[in-house]
Amino acid sequence: LENEQDPMESRAARDRQLVAAGPLAEMQDDQVAARTAELVTLGFGNFDAFHLASAEAATADVFATCDDRRLAKATRYAASLRVRVVDPVTLAAEVLP
Repeated sequence: LENEQDPMESRAARDRQLVAAGPLAEMQDDQVAARTAELVTLGFGNFDAFHLASAEAATADVFATCDDRRLAKATRYAASLRVRVVDPVTLAAEVLP
């Protein structure tokens, strides 16, 4: 749904290919839906909440985002999240030699 709203066709096409490859992790839809609803009550938008809930369900170590508002909100609610949210520069500094 979100990808269909992307105005850049080249990016949307690339994302369609990634989605067609299948999930990277097995997740329970009902658990992701419930967690998404919890995150929405904290003030995250629907898509942001879904992305965070999916990262949590996949037991991701980190969730990187360029979205300053999402990052600020995630920082504010870090104790309520099950995944660490950082900007890509911070992540790169941590993982690159």
